[in-house]
Amino acid sequence: MVLLDSHLAGCVSAALTGPLDRRRREALHHGIAAVHRILPALADDAEACDYFTRLRELAVLAVERQSPEGASRQGS
Repeated sequence: MVLLDSHLAGCVSAALTGPLDRRRREALHHGIAAVHRILPALADDAEACDYFTRLRELAVLAVERQSPEGASRQGS
């Protein structure tokens, strides 16, 4: 989970500075899916569940920011 956290956070951070390369975009998609899979296992740890839910939300926003529609909204 530490690696998932680190990897997703790094991709989100990179997305804030500019366009992502294909490898990072794919990593975001895979990371979002991985968080979705692990959340049920975190049900007994509210803090971890909240953290990874927020991390997933940030990753989704980063993906949206990379889409053509998201990029056009950034310039407005």
